[in-house]
Amino acid sequence: MQTDGITIANKSFAQVASELAQDGLLFLLQENALQLREQLPQFNDPQFENQSLSFVLGDHVDLTSQETEFLTNQLGAIAVGLGPQSYLASHCIIYVLMELQKMNLIPTF
Repeated sequence: MQTDGITIANKSFAQVASELAQDGLLFLLQENALQLREQLPQFNDPQFENQSLSFVLGDHVDLTSQETEFLTNQLGAIAVGLGPQSYLASHCIIYVLMELQKMNLIPTF
């Protein structure tokens, strides 16, 4: 079912992640990874112009080690971090959007 930009589908985590990886670059937000601001500039390049950017993050319960390994080893997800501090998932989303806007990778609202 789909309506106004919202899609409801009966898919597993692996299916959704695989579809996102096929559409473009897949990033995994992890606390101890290289900083997002250090990683993103390399993707502000014409060769990545038509690729989507997807970000996977956990909530108060981290992804399992199997999920993390699947994302990084099988799908090629790039681990990125937001700094030494832990943030709420909602704040991580806002931070990522702000960084993408600074680099003109998404339009400003």
